Amino acid sequence: MSETPHAVLAIDVYNDKIKHLLEPDSIPWNGRIQFHRCKIKNDSRLEGLIKCSDLVFY
Repeated sequence: MSETPHAVLAIDVYNDKIKHLLEPDSIPWNGRIQFHRCKIKNDSRLEGLIKCSDLVFY
């Protein structure tokens, strides 16, 4: 992330794995990570989040 202008949209049930990346003062890519807390099996927001993405990793 520090070498590219890319932005990340992260989706998970919990943010504990990436919590340190969401702390704005400690990272050079401040504001380029968007976290959405949801269960992918039954959350109606998932389809819209995928549609606005260029690339999806599972």
